[in-house]
Amino acid sequence: TDEEERIEEIISASQKFIYMVAYTGITGSGVSEDLQPLLDSIRKYTKTPIYVGFGVNEKTARERVKGADGVIVGSAFVNILLNETLSHTQKIAQCSELASVIKEQINS
Repeated sequence: TDEEERIEEIISASQKFIYMVAYTGITGSGVSEDLQPLLDSIRKYTKTPIYVGFGVNEKTARERVKGADGVIVGSAFVNILLNETLSHTQKIAQCSELASVIKEQINS
């Protein structure tokens, strides 16, 4: 099928892990996808770790990690770093706090 061909193409291009997009549209504003069927399909073909990204933050991490090996967070940190009202120290503190909260969400 087309899906099987696409999965095989993705697997052959992957090296250390597979990056799975969790949303359609712009990060944080798109529609959440039900990833479990696709995760199950990919796992039929490979044991390569699958990490979910795109729209992952402290509110979505627990849901996004279900069935995946982990999450990739980018925009949530970038938004903090681009906040011009924060000092460098505050940015570091907020990024550290965000990482801790996401870790708690994933591990709980």
